[in-house]
Amino acid sequence: MGDFNTPIHKVNLSDALDKIKLLSLADNDLVLNALDSYFSAKFMAELTDVMTALSTEAHSRVLVALPTQYSDLPEDWIVVPTVGEAEDLIEMERIERDLGF
Repeated sequence: MGDFNTPIHKVNLSDALDKIKLLSLADNDLVLNALDSYFSAKFMAELTDVMTALSTEAHSRVLVALPTQYSDLPEDWIVVPTVGEAEDLIEMERIERDLGF
């Protein structure tokens, strides 16, 4: 069976990313809430570094951002407009991993 009872970690991102904290959560499914973040060039560079370091098929990484910010984000990132949607998506990905998809 999958990791259905494992909590989904939700992290509110600020304009100054705590890379060490984020990387310490690498073995978890993550909802990264950037709704209150300003997408400056520095923030995007740091976020890109973190997302690359966290990239894995064993866990989900979902970014929550405003639809107006989507065009600033890489196409291969999973981005949704609400935390609830992010949690639902992670639950679906957990089921897919459990079924071997």
